[in-house]
Amino acid sequence: MDSRGLTVASLVLILIAVLVGVAVYPTIYSVIEETIAGTKTSTVNSTFDTNANGWKNVVQGNATSGWENIGTNGMIYTKTTDNDATKDNVIWSQSLSVGTLAIDEAIVKFAWSVAENTGISSLTLKAILENTSGDNITLWQSTATATSAFASVENDVKSYITATGSYKLKLRAEMLGSGASVSVKVQWDNASLEFVSGQVTGAQKTMLKLVPLLFVVGLLLVAVSWATKYK
Repeated sequence: MDSRGLTVASLVLILIAVLVGVAVYPTIYSVIEETIAGTKTSTVNSTFDTNANGWKNVVQGNATSGWENIGTNGMIYTKTTDNDATKDNVIWSQSLSVGTLAIDEAIVKFAWSVAENTGISSLTLKAILENTSGDNITLWQSTATATSAFASVENDVKSYITATGSYKLKLRAEMLGSGASVSVKVQWDNASLEFVSGQVTGAQKTMLKLVPLLFVVGLLLVAVSWATKYK
């Protein structure tokens, strides 16, 4: 093979190295990102796409509760049509256990909406974290009575994770109606309690983020070295 042929072969080798690098870069980057992000454990069925499996609900009074689908969006709800001057309460809940206190993040997320407010006298919505001792910690509260679109809420609850064991997220609605016609309805969606551990931070995080790029550069340097040696 003449020198021209070898030159073409060398360029082909370099091109192959570039294509391989481009092809594997996203996979390597994804693995690195997962490593940096740590391990997440979460309550199940947060989006309620097809049902409310995994969640418990306790009804106090004459309220009703359940799962529903509006359009393409699944959600859970609580509702009262009662006007007996006694609050009707519904609590949706789910537990999540933590086996280590080496937690990098602990987050509660949910979305809420007041869908109906006919004959409403008062309404109190709460997001509560029950700790391993059974204490109820109110993370968020609203007394809004106007109908509303879904609003998203996120709370950092890491400071409340002080012992290993089971923690419970509770979504509570306290509804009171009055008058001849009452229809008060609250909806919840995208609800979860999440624990994240094993996150990589600082200099280690910076170095890990460079790994995919260094791999591609190294692959290219090897290809160039071989192409120069055998040109």
